[in-house]
Amino acid sequence: MVSKLLKRDQLEFFLKNNDKSIKLKKFEQTDRGSSLLPAFNQILVNGVVQIFVLCDKCRSIITYKSTTGTGGLKKHLASCEKNESSSSTTQSTIKTYYRNNKSTLPGKLKKQINVSRSVKTDIVTASFTAVND
Repeated sequence: MVSKLLKRDQLEFFLKNNDKSIKLKKFEQTDRGSSLLPAFNQILVNGVVQIFVLCDKCRSIITYKSTTGTGGLKKHLASCEKNESSSSTTQSTIKTYYRNNKSTLPGKLKKQINVSRSVKTDIVTASFTAVND
């Protein structure tokens, strides 16, 4: 019967094997508590609160002590959400907009840039002419 603080690899082993001594407990939201905590579960082994929490989204084990704060949890959530959004199958890539050949710009885009550049040149020239008169 284990009744002490375990290391991360030991917790991973117990969680992977659905050990009966492991219990997960949701953090209770309090007035002074961090808004990050509800995204994690406390890990208890035989009733002993461990210094790790389990992320609800990706099931990663993250170090957490109430005395050191939630900075690590905040960093994890940022990277966890980033990974979740980057795995989207509908996300466009740069290859969607540009051909994969040696031409640096598609012809239509190049034409639009040249027209835009000539219009800006005309505006600048007109403003200098008005000042000089």
